Amino acid sequence: ISDFMKEGFEERFQEFLGCEEFDEKMEDFMSRYAHEVVRCSDIGESKGHEGEFEGGEFTHEVYSIYDKYVLMIEKILGKFQESENLSNHEFKAAMENMQRIDPLMVKLILCTWEFGYFLDICKDYSDSNEMPREGKEEKNDEGKCHK
Repeated sequence: ISDFMKEGFEERFQEFLGCEEFDEKMEDFMSRYAHEVVRCSDIGESKGHEGEFEGGEFTHEVYSIYDKYVLMIEKILGKFQESENLSNHEFKAAMENMQRIDPLMVKLILCTWEFGYFLDICKDYSDSNEMPREGKEEKNDEGKCHK
């Protein structure tokens, strides 16, 4: 571990991501968008041989939701990176080191770098949470989602 990985870094990072604010933001985002991502994607047929998503068809809405997710996570992580006074290079190295400690948290972060991870967590959320009635949408003939 490099010098920038100050003692207690992992604990501070886990505490930061374990705070109620982060949980609320993730839950709000997933409850708002995960079902839509799954409905508006052809992800069921696009899993590769190792379980990651390959190809598939995704609407512009799905990519737009992904962009919102990336911005949300980057904003949250930026606060932590700033509080630790880490450069981008140091922060990325620290995140790679965190994977051995807390794979779930790292997966949430990797979603900002890999679209397939994002689809995976949306599908997991959608599979384990019922879609809210007011959020139900249907696909039209062109595959675009609408309310």
